[in-house]
Amino acid sequence: MKPRLKLRQAIDSLYALGPATHESYTCLALECFRANDVDQATRLQTHMDLHCYRPADAFLHNRLLHLYAKSGKISHARDLFAKMPQRDIFSWNAMLSLYAKSGSVRDLQGVFDAMPSRDSVSYNTVISGFAGNGCAGEALEAFVRMQRDGFQPTEYTHLVLHNVAEEEKFESICYHSEKLALAFWLIKKPFGVTPIRIMKNIRVCGDCHSHRKICHTERFKQVSSFCGGGVLLQ
Repeated sequence: MKPRLKLRQAIDSLYALGPATHESYTCLALECFRANDVDQATRLQTHMDLHCYRPADAFLHNRLLHLYAKSGKISHARDLFAKMPQRDIFSWNAMLSLYAKSGSVRDLQGVFDAMPSRDSVSYNTVISGFAGNGCAGEALEAFVRMQRDGFQPTEYTHLVLHNVAEEEKFESICYHSEKLALAFWLIKKPFGVTPIRIMKNIRVCGDCHSHRKICHTERFKQVSSFCGGGVLLQ
């Protein structure tokens, strides 16, 4: 018997029998995840809601949440996340992954800001989500925040930031080369070196002047102070 058919029959039996045990719900949730079956996962969640079942931890709901996230089921994931009596870092990271893959940059930022705690997966997901959706500046800000919060960049982090530069077309580089230079400086420089000097040999535009102004704001001074250096633009 095919796994999906067997799973559907198991969920059918669940509805015929009424409330189930924690072990039964957990087993079925894992089977839904393994079979990548969103339909049966939705039926399972509905059955748990009908019988007011509330798991003691986030493990069971996380399996369903990750399934919805990787399947791009935004409304399903939002509904479950809102109902979860317990959430952990895996719950929040699943929502980050969902919004990063769907291109919902505003929701991605909102969830990230609302997280009670974060890990390296959180930061890498956000950096990748911003970079993959054309938000290079936001990706850089998340990278700086990652270091400020004490998380060491991984090879994946560096790869994502390098890809930001690789994917920039020449026209974009004309407008944002300072940001790319700054990103590489933040990745590679040791703490406390002399200030970086960014020199442009391509046409100057209004965005360059805006970038100069940004570098003199209090926000950027904090970044420069954190990195132990300074920035000189020419």
